[in-house]
Amino acid sequence: MKTETTEYSIGFSINTTNENEITDNIKENYENDPVGYAANYQDFILAGYVTDSGDITELGWEVLSKADLQIEMNALQWIRENSISASDEGHGDTGLVGTLCLDINNAKHISLLQNCDDLNEYEKYGIYELFTGNHNDLDAIFTKDISSFGEYIRVESIEFFEIPSEVIEKMES
Repeated sequence: MKTETTEYSIGFSINTTNENEITDNIKENYENDPVGYAANYQDFILAGYVTDSGDITELGWEVLSKADLQIEMNALQWIRENSISASDEGHGDTGLVGTLCLDINNAKHISLLQNCDDLNEYEKYGIYELFTGNHNDLDAIFTKDISSFGEYIRVESIEFFEIPSEVIEKMES
């Protein structure tokens, strides 16, 4: 008797804020709201994270690098909690890449992909992208235990790729 396969592997990439955006956001926040932002900015200067001119110091980049790693691990943990398993395979061109295993008969696993945005734009390439900016609840999960300076890094998106047709059919049903 042949049993139907319900477990499938899918690739993913966790993409965080890039260095240029971080630098621009820090300077922009100070320039657009120098009074409201001044207290945080002064704290960042006193901590040695930024200079008076708004440049990020070596210490600041160390703090941001640790925050980036923590955010990626938080996102990976979230993926693990919403699948059978997930493992990271290191960093690719766009972010932390890995593989997850899901069961198409498990609604929680399928909802991981059904939360993706703009499916039609990427569907033809077999990529489903979850833009986390559209999901404040996820942002809170991913930035858990991150300092206020580290919060300049966000999970910008999680891309799911190499999705078997059986999984896509289940998602769309």
